[in-house]
Amino acid sequence: MPKPIPDPQPLGIVSVTKGPYACDGQECYEVQVNCQQISRSEGAIIKVGERTSQSDKGTILFFTGWIGDYYWEDAVETAVTNRLIDIEDHNRVSAVNNNNEILNNLRMNGFRTVQLKWDRNWFEAEPGKVEGMARLACKPASAAKWVFDNIHKQNENQPYCATGHSNGASQVSYSLSHYGLVNLFRTVVLEGGPNMSYVEHACIHDNQDFQDIHADQDERNTFDWSFGFPNDGSGPCAQKNIAYQDDFKEASLISYKGDYFFPETSIIFIIGGDDTTTTAAQGAYFYKKLEQMGTPNTSWEEIPGAPHFVTSTTEGAQAMQQALLINCQ
Repeated sequence: MPKPIPDPQPLGIVSVTKGPYACDGQECYEVQVNCQQISRSEGAIIKVGERTSQSDKGTILFFTGWIGDYYWEDAVETAVTNRLIDIEDHNRVSAVNNNNEILNNLRMNGFRTVQLKWDRNWFEAEPGKVEGMARLACKPASAAKWVFDNIHKQNENQPYCATGHSNGASQVSYSLSHYGLVNLFRTVVLEGGPNMSYVEHACIHDNQDFQDIHADQDERNTFDWSFGFPNDGSGPCAQKNIAYQDDFKEASLISYKGDYFFPETSIIFIIGGDDTTTTAAQGAYFYKKLEQMGTPNTSWEEIPGAPHFVTSTTEGAQAMQQALLINCQ
């Protein structure tokens, strides 16, 4: 007998605390997201760019990487340490320019763009609370549903699509697999991720079959935010503590609590050919899982010469733009 599909996790409540108001030629809403399964609420800004053409082709939601505290048009990952920024610094200017051009071109082609920016780290638990990324992903999932109900509703007969870079791809993917939002999205484009497919293998290095996603010390330190520990090497992931193995498994994108059969949604993975991060490797495991479960409309594209910020190259930016223009319909 096939295994039953798990019930989706409950979504939270999104409250508008300010807005809409004008911001950078667009429209912003400040919101607060409260989820019953986690300890603290989270603030965010939702930035809406209206289409600049007569045609009305739908809405595209953009999630950003790292802790999600910047807009997709900014392409800047602000970290507690500057390790990731140092690695990616030479790509940031190109990514900023290309991302802004992509957003403008999408609006000129009839799409409304919506960017989500968190006030704090979306995958950080309250200190002392072992919550995990899957529960904490209630926040981006709830925000995505709010955008569908309150922003996209103006053209609800048109497609609702989403894309995410790196950990932003994780925000989208948890929304599909754990929160039942797959029927909302016509197309999802996952760039340079998603991360967190197998948190247990990232944290506990006892299975050599998963060496490509064995996280280094800095990465394990940051994963510990989700389990209520500081980013200082003292937490269970940093210490490779096998006593937390069940917590790591439950937190994973690929877990017994997830659904991975998406018959009506196109899932497009776009990865840099020069991306050697464990985040990209984690993304490959999610792609394989979807294929294994029979999700029909999946594709994997590697962009030669592109790094983790795929859109920092001309070829990567073109691939991202085309994936959204062609498939969000």
